[in-house]
Amino acid sequence: MTRQQSSLTSTQHVRFFCKLLDDYQKLSGLRVNPTKREGIWIGSSRQNKTKPLAIKWPDEPIKVLGVYYSYDPKLLHEKNFIKKLDNIKKLINIWSSKELSIYGKVTVIKSNYS
Repeated sequence: MTRQQSSLTSTQHVRFFCKLLDDYQKLSGLRVNPTKREGIWIGSSRQNKTKPLAIKWPDEPIKVLGVYYSYDPKLLHEKNFIKKLDNIKKLINIWSSKELSIYGKVTVIKSNYS
């Protein structure tokens, strides 16, 4: 990060990041689906209430690459760990009747939750 970038405000960082995404789109031909853009303020900007650009700023947790993000630690624990463990237990119960070895069970879990 350059000195100029480090002196930017939180909102300017968001605008800068969106500009980078637009530049990436122009160079690669790939684009971020604008209907799926969501933001959450983090760190020292957590109390920021502005909602810049064409980004959804939901009150509920957001999910990025299978991981939930929220300000509520209990909700994060529930969504990122408890629900996944419950799903793994259900999967194990389904496959337990198939007489798989422990390695077979591990393979099933890895293929579904990696």
